[in-house]
Amino acid sequence: MASTSTGPARAPRTEAEVRVDLAAAYRLAALNGWDDTVFTHLSASVPGEPGTNLINPFGLGFDEISACQLRAMAAAAAAGGRILVPDEAIATLTHRQWVGDGREWDGDVEWPALLRRLDRVSPGYRE
Repeated sequence: MASTSTGPARAPRTEAEVRVDLAAAYRLAALNGWDDTVFTHLSASVPGEPGTNLINPFGLGFDEISACQLRAMAAAAAAGGRILVPDEAIATLTHRQWVGDGREWDGDVEWPALLRRLDRVSPGYRE
């Protein structure tokens, strides 16, 4: 859904911010029972490093993950050395549909509430 906000665009996120949010997402997934299989994972792009994503180290439970434990992984390594790149028009349309104009993110209201809950029950994700 496209954004209808008229406010200023957000500042770019740092890797540290993305790490904390991803660690929080892992802990929230565990709290809600969404970590029921061995190969389940969440990932996030590293800001400023196209093709590099943060992911959990194999073997840790979602309820154990903290920001400093996340591993950066290049997409080329995951794809066996090759990256499939979609047509530019498709990529642009998908991006616009997903993030709108960049002035607001999905979950702007919900995410802070979820973080407050997590701070109460499992605060170690920020480490």
